[in-house]
Amino acid sequence: MNKIKNLALILLILIAIVQTNILWLQNISHHNFFYKTAQREKIHQYHLAQNFKLEIKNEKNLFAVIYKPDDQIKKITDDMLKEVFEKGKFVSKTNFDFDLELKKTICIYDYDFFISVENFASYLGTKPNNISKLKTFNKIFFESDAIAFVDTLEKKLYRYQAKNKFDFSSLLQQKYEYDKNLIPVVDLSLPKIKINNPYAQNNDLLMNTIEKKLDCFFINSANKNIENVNNIFTFSNNSVVVKYYPENVLEYTNYQTQDKSSDLLNDYAVAINFIKKDTCVTNDFILKRYEQDDCQSDFYFDYVINNVPVEIEKNFAQNIELENFIYVSVKNGVVSKYKKVAFNFIASGDYTRSKSKKYVYGIQEDFLSQF
Repeated sequence: MNKIKNLALILLILIAIVQTNILWLQNISHHNFFYKTAQREKIHQYHLAQNFKLEIKNEKNLFAVIYKPDDQIKKITDDMLKEVFEKGKFVSKTNFDFDLELKKTICIYDYDFFISVENFASYLGTKPNNISKLKTFNKIFFESDAIAFVDTLEKKLYRYQAKNKFDFSSLLQQKYEYDKNLIPVVDLSLPKIKINNPYAQNNDLLMNTIEKKLDCFFINSANKNIENVNNIFTFSNNSVVVKYYPENVLEYTNYQTQDKSSDLLNDYAVAINFIKKDTCVTNDFILKRYEQDDCQSDFYFDYVINNVPVEIEKNFAQNIELENFIYVSVKNGVVSKYKKVAFNFIASGDYTRSKSKKYVYGIQEDFLSQF
């Protein structure tokens, strides 16, 4: 009798194990490990595709600069990169001579910081087998049949021959306004821009109009405290505080901490993803600089309108305590601080002459005070 009971018990245990595994496998796409891997890959590909500017050279050695290359432009360069990664032939490792390389190149990828070959291969959907001699780079020089990767810290250039020649003619139809140092060489005219405050309604800043735009900063947007002290609108819960200052600066602070290892590229991806969730950021933005220590990375961004950077003038920056339009601090892999000028910008059909040698919009306090 005991043997029968034992056999029955073993059978029940086996059935339970099988059923548990079936349930697990049926719902595998909902488990965290899978989601996090897929999400990380998506973020990974995004930041590798976006954190550079493209510089295109013509026969007069003048340059066009594209801060946000579209998918059609990136397809030409990405196709060539993928071929070199998969079938390219190593040619040479030499000292990096910028002027010498400019004589050969058609266009340049100028990255904001160093990219590992493994990460870039992942973005291209391939493996770095054929360029194993290279570890990291921050510039890529394209010729019609070769690619040169540059590590400016090491001051070395790694040249690889492509199997085929590539046609860059569609890239060459650009406005060439810069010399090799990216200083304008022609009289500049800029599209006029108008300011818009997405937190206002009919030009009025009210507590409830601001609150409606802040859901992206709270897990439970209904569960938060609201107060107005000295015209500083404050929205908070146990871990997050969002303040809207009279100077039209918005500041987010996250007091929730975690012990999580991270690196610069992952922190950059976290920062980018956070900005993209802010529905009130409607202009393109570019990284201007970054700072890093053991557990924290700070990123500073400015806007780009019609391929023209927008910068805050120095005197105005001191008044609002922001040198750039967006500041993001990532600590232990989580955004701990986010601060931005609340305005976004719209290009009008009219044009105005640039007042400086820089091809940028210089935003001053009197400009924003028009609002």
